[in-house]
Amino acid sequence: MGLVTCLDLFKLSLRSFFVQAVWNFEKMQNPGFLYVIMPGLKKIYGADTGALAARLEKYSEYYNSHPYFAGPIAATLLRKEMAALSGAKNDADNIKSSLMKAYAALGDSFFWASCLPVISIICFSLILSGNKYFVPLLYIVLYNICHLSVRFAGVYYSFARESGYYNILEKLNLKKMNPFFQKFGIYLIGGLIIFALDTGNFGPIDFSGSCFFHLVFLCFTLLLSYFLRNGVSMINIVLGIYTASIIAGLFI
Repeated sequence: MGLVTCLDLFKLSLRSFFVQAVWNFEKMQNPGFLYVIMPGLKKIYGADTGALAARLEKYSEYYNSHPYFAGPIAATLLRKEMAALSGAKNDADNIKSSLMKAYAALGDSFFWASCLPVISIICFSLILSGNKYFVPLLYIVLYNICHLSVRFAGVYYSFARESGYYNILEKLNLKKMNPFFQKFGIYLIGGLIIFALDTGNFGPIDFSGSCFFHLVFLCFTLLLSYFLRNGVSMINIVLGIYTASIIAGLFI
């Protein structure tokens, strides 16, 4: 039996990128999660093949959560497995179920519904302002600052801290930040439209200097805010705007 090292945690982080490589209808992401956690379990249980087989069978059960948090969940469970060998109660199974649900809700609301749309809008505004060559790289950098910090730093914090990585995220109040990001995205859309009107980036029709059209698009921004307050997700709003823009482009 051995200890899990920093190198093992780094390998776990790399393996977490493949958590969605295999899906099934019955147990969802369980093959991928088993692939992520297996080397750590082998390191902990060593030659005790009976105990290792029992734990591998246990971790082959149902698993489904946000893919970015597979590493932090696995690291937390490995910490519990090591503590159990020292005589502590092994409550890894209950913790796994709790973390799956908590991280799924947090990841979907923060990454998919807030972070991704806002970064997309920022980069699109930069394209309209003429900075189109470095924007794809900026998009990758901005999004992956958030993404990779969870993939790598989240694994180390989850393994090193007794309180776990989720408590750190709770202190950051990411759930409370989601409404801010969503409202910020709506205001960015409104400002982006006004900028496009004033700079003539709205096709062959010149809207610059037209107070009427500025008022129309101000009402449009307020309408988006109304949708947001009434439960329409930021992703659906952005997709709706893109779709409407494509349709309008066919006639302008």
